[in-house]
Amino acid sequence: MSHQEIRALESLSAVRRVPQESFGNRDLQAGASPQPSASSRWWKGRITNRKLPPCPRRDQNARISIYDIRRGLGQQVQEFQEKSGPDSSRAAGAESAEFHGKSESFVWQMWTRDLLVSVLVAFFIITFVYQPVRVEGTSMMPELQDQERIFINKFEYHFEPIRRGDVIVFHYPRDPVKSYIKRVIAIPGDDLRIVDGQVYVNGKPLVERYVPPRFQDERSYPDRVLKLGQYFVMGDHRSISSDSRDFGPVSRSLIYGKASFVYWPTSEMGVVR
Repeated sequence: MSHQEIRALESLSAVRRVPQESFGNRDLQAGASPQPSASSRWWKGRITNRKLPPCPRRDQNARISIYDIRRGLGQQVQEFQEKSGPDSSRAAGAESAEFHGKSESFVWQMWTRDLLVSVLVAFFIITFVYQPVRVEGTSMMPELQDQERIFINKFEYHFEPIRRGDVIVFHYPRDPVKSYIKRVIAIPGDDLRIVDGQVYVNGKPLVERYVPPRFQDERSYPDRVLKLGQYFVMGDHRSISSDSRDFGPVSRSLIYGKASFVYWPTSEMGVVR
């Protein structure tokens, strides 16, 4: 190895030792300006006189880790459980059972109340407003068929008068236990007579579109003026109907409802006209 190569290796070793010799831990902590060694004078232009900030010291008591947080929470939970004890758990269970019992009792009270209200409303509707009935017989064909179910309005005639053409339900004059359903033909004060099946009211022929020609008959009825509270009723199927032509006018006290709506069968569902 030549003399020049040996000197170059020595210079390289000196340069590599500069940071270790010039920047010790003691100088950095004190804030002193480091000075280059004699073997590394080329480094002098890179060093300034600026003081480095002191290195902060760690406070061992201030350090908090996740382990410390978990341990603290565990201690708090343990202390709470120790303070609560088995008595507190039993008390909580008793309170839960009591609340559950009160909840069931409240539900039963609500069901009982709703059922009672429903029964009262149904009773009021059936007694004073609407009542389902079944048609028996064919004397009101074609408007009403045998075995059809209808609703009758028991409330309307407390406020509205009975009119000609209304389909009414009444107690049979000769046996009030039975109920009949017929159409009103004449009302109190009307002058009624029937000649060969044609009805005259107050001297004028009555147009009855609800009576098909095949259901008409040729019966007659003498001239009569209806008194107060009397209603003359007839079936739409005139040839087979037993009505006021047989048992006379119907008293207002026997009439208790108006046929309003057919609800069964569904194919015939609709308003009674």
